Amino acid sequence: MLFKKDISKELKNEAVSLGLCTEWTNEWGNPTKEELVDKYVQGIDFCIEHNYPSCEYMKKHFDGVMQKHGVFVDEEIDLKNAPIVIANGKTSGKIVYNSYSVGTIYTRHDSDLTIEVSGNAFVAIETYDNCNVSVFQRNKAKVFVYNHGGNIQTSGKVVVKNRKAPN
Repeated sequence: MLFKKDISKELKNEAVSLGLCTEWTNEWGNPTKEELVDKYVQGIDFCIEHNYPSCEYMKKHFDGVMQKHGVFVDEEIDLKNAPIVIANGKTSGKIVYNSYSVGTIYTRHDSDLTIEVSGNAFVAIETYDNCNVSVFQRNKAKVFVYNHGGNIQTSGKVVVKNRKAPN
């Protein structure tokens, strides 16, 4: 149990040093590894902005737990209708959405994903860093890509919105 507390304390101290807001700092508590992964997902904007925690740290301390929450680091994935996917490091693979499924995908670092969206599915994709994303839209599916960085290839009716910071 002490091991989990040390990880939590270590992550909290690092987050505070990166500028974690008072509200999140005060509500940190004594989370389990599962709850820490939930915090990562809920605070994904902060985590992406600060590249926190590192891929190495996540792999070392959360492998086997993070995947249950849609978080992947340096893995080969093959997913269907996942509500949330956060692809870090060199994660690669395929994600399929169909029927009336809804999903949100964050693809970062050097991830390489193929995303197929069909039926009446709705998917939002956030791209960062040097990722490669190939998006295929069919039927009445709605797909929005928010491009913060990376390489995007599309087929079908895919709306791409540039979010890159001006140089």
